[in-house]
Amino acid sequence: EYMKTQRDLYQSIYNTVLRYANYGYGPDEIAEEAKLPDPVSNSWYNRPYYGHLKNNLKATYILNLGWFDGNAAKLATYPDDARGKRYVEVMGGERKVVDAAFKSFNLGDYRFTVDLLNNIVAYNGGNTEANYLMADALEQLGYQEENALYRNLYLSCAYELRIGGNVPNDLSTISPEVVGALPPELHISYLSMAVDPKKALALGNLNINLIIKGEAKFGLELHNGVLNSVSDYQSKNPMATLEISKSDLLSLMTGKVELDKLVSGGKAKIGGDGEVLKKLRTIFDLNIKNNMNLVLPLQAENRIK
Repeated sequence: EYMKTQRDLYQSIYNTVLRYANYGYGPDEIAEEAKLPDPVSNSWYNRPYYGHLKNNLKATYILNLGWFDGNAAKLATYPDDARGKRYVEVMGGERKVVDAAFKSFNLGDYRFTVDLLNNIVAYNGGNTEANYLMADALEQLGYQEENALYRNLYLSCAYELRIGGNVPNDLSTISPEVVGALPPELHISYLSMAVDPKKALALGNLNINLIIKGEAKFGLELHNGVLNSVSDYQSKNPMATLEISKSDLLSLMTGKVELDKLVSGGKAKIGGDGEVLKKLRTIFDLNIKNNMNLVLPLQAENRIK
């Protein structure tokens, strides 16, 4: 019965989303209004302690139909900061928005309190009154939330607002252990993501054969500022060839070690024009910070130049 009801949960989410979508509902409306059969949603092992029904309904819509619900107005919406400035101006300034948010908070409408104040916070992280009130509202939402992830996000954003952002985060997701566990394809995909297109365009087009020691071979082509890769392929006429381990490749591309040192230490082998490989390392932007604000404006040092 447990397995059957779990099956019913996933099938019901899928069926519900497509049924509502065919009636003209968008993802937000589906998440707000759709209900699953009581025997499915009320079973304790299907309760949203971790996965959230609203989130899963939206995700299923987007997976099958994309983010756009057909309302053309949503094609022209501004980002949060630009939209917030315009809303606050229309509403008569930050003071009036905060006053309206206080009224909403006192009525127990914490969702609308957060929605109102986000218009200020999205572009002005220095309005402490707005920050603290929004933090209080998020905290109330967190106290009422059954779902662990939603509750943690509510409380994390409340904490960020109270300390003014820049929440310390010492967790590293690119440790040698993590990198060593990545499949070669994901490793190369990560490096491709980290390419700075402006630097890549200035460098020009390159053709390189890469051999990950004992694991895989790739044909790499830097073209139009984009690093492309083909697994299990080697170009017949590469500009350069590099044989190296995954961890040493990451150290090389992040500038933690010089190519000549890897070669002299027997950790890397090169063929063809070694200068091409030295130039390639200059296009990667791997100093990605992990302390980005979640609700306050993104810090200047975290913005892509």
